[in-house]
Amino acid sequence: MRVKEILGEKVIALDGEFVGEVEDLELDDDWRVRWLIVGLERSVAKKLGSKFGFRARAKVPVEIVRGAKKYVTLSLEGDDLYSKMEKL
Repeated sequence: MRVKEILGEKVIALDGEFVGEVEDLELDDDWRVRWLIVGLERSVAKKLGSKFGFRARAKVPVEIVRGAKKYVTLSLEGDDLYSKMEKL
């Protein structure tokens, strides 16, 4: 998959909850993708304690990405998912 194919894709939790959309990727020193930068849906941002004055974003570790075809699916849901995400 190419980078331009994943940017803008919807991110869906294991339970079907819409998390947000992929805005960017974060690489490590070896040029491997480690994090998806996701623009969060309002309900998810609220659960993470973000304010609504700015576009809430979070980092999602690629280890919990289950698949990426028509949208990005994650292998976790609810509190398990939120504990793995880092607010930006």
